[in-house]
Amino acid sequence: MLKFFREHARGWFMIAVIGIIIIVFVLYFGSSRGSRTANAIAIVDKKIISEAEFHNEYEKLIDMARLRLGAKLTPEILKKMDLKQKAYNDLLNRYIIAAKAVDLKIEVSNEELRNMIMSMPVLQTNGVFDERKYRQILHYNKLTAEDFETLQKFDMTANKIESIIREGIKVSDQEVYDLYVLQNQKINVNFLQISEKDVKKKITPTEAELEDYLKRNSDLFRVAEQVKIKYLSFKGVDKAQQNAHMEAKKARDVIYQENNMEDYAKKNNLTVHYTDFFQIKKPPAELTSVKNIAEELLVLREKDVSKVLTTGNGGYYLLQIVAKKPSCLPKLNTIENEVRSRFIESEMKIIAEKEAKSILEKLKSGETLDKTAKENGLKVNETGFFQPSNTIPKLGFNQDAADVLFQLSANKPYAEKPLFINNTFVILKLKDVSKLDEKDFEAKKDMYEKILISIKRDEAIQTWLEGNKAAMIKEKRIKIKKQVEEL
Repeated sequence: MLKFFREHARGWFMIAVIGIIIIVFVLYFGSSRGSRTANAIAIVDKKIISEAEFHNEYEKLIDMARLRLGAKLTPEILKKMDLKQKAYNDLLNRYIIAAKAVDLKIEVSNEELRNMIMSMPVLQTNGVFDERKYRQILHYNKLTAEDFETLQKFDMTANKIESIIREGIKVSDQEVYDLYVLQNQKINVNFLQISEKDVKKKITPTEAELEDYLKRNSDLFRVAEQVKIKYLSFKGVDKAQQNAHMEAKKARDVIYQENNMEDYAKKNNLTVHYTDFFQIKKPPAELTSVKNIAEELLVLREKDVSKVLTTGNGGYYLLQIVAKKPSCLPKLNTIENEVRSRFIESEMKIIAEKEAKSILEKLKSGETLDKTAKENGLKVNETGFFQPSNTIPKLGFNQDAADVLFQLSANKPYAEKPLFINNTFVILKLKDVSKLDEKDFEAKKDMYEKILISIKRDEAIQTWLEGNKAAMIKEKRIKIKKQVEEL
């Protein structure tokens, strides 16, 4: 039968009839088959996984995302999906499964493959295998029967391995109930907020602390190299622009030789302009249009004359260094206010966190929330009932919030640590939980049991893959040649 499939795999089929099948085939094969190359990203039991395979896999995942999301697929969503990493992992896992199938002597017979293909509903008409549909789908996707059989054999092999791994997966009634609670129970939480500004007045640094802060953070306060210059400007438009350029070059030649900018300016009815000290990368406003001025000033020494510089719009400049000040760290007494301000700003978060942790420890030891809040000039707030997530009503988002909230209970009402949300440290205390509908649970118990078993099975498969990958790398059966960041 398999030989018959291969010999007769030609034809066409309408997209409207097999649209969903096209998506599946595109996912695994795509419209073009990239050739294998020696440019390996990994080697598994001497079998090369090539860059061409990786890029082919990656393109398939992108095509699938486009088919699924259409115009909703934005660059931001695509980035979050991290399809490159998924393509890399999927490809490597595929080879690991194939290698372990050999180790475990797990095989798929031709008879098993034949029966599976003939029983696929998408290849049947009125419950009977339809050879014409099979030929047409292969032809539309530019596949050979060998390609299709290879995919199906891999899937069947993987399913056999998964069955072995999943065989012992069990869930208890309590685990099922816990999942239902997780999905359906709402909580109401009291909270205290300790903001950075609340502790600002408590921060009174000594001179020694400011000196130490200045030393440890010298880059924040270091004054960049400064320069004082004098310069001549030459301006003109159209033909006068050429004359201006020639005048600037002539002036440069004379001043460079005789070091007499003022004398030259007086003889030629020009004005010498002077600047105060300025940072080389921050020239005065009148010089900001001069091209490459910073680069030129960096290499010049005192009394050096620059080359002729241009603004690009008919202006030419000739600069001479009057004096230079090297980069330096100012003394504390000259910038004390700035150092104090930055010190306080840096300490506010540290002090606020320490205070929040101190208050939390007192609460955990038995002090009441209302009393502690009053003693510290804080207000007890309440979220109202909500489904635990990383966003807390009246507070905002914190990436650890959901994990913290799920750990709250009547026996352990306080969060393990304060959460930092919108520039405040937040102490959380469970106030109340919503009542659950036990009849609703009983009605949905089977569904939640299936969900939980599926979750546990997926975790078991992932653990199995990661364990075998680590072992095969240690045994040198897997050699990683390139990480996904290099592709």
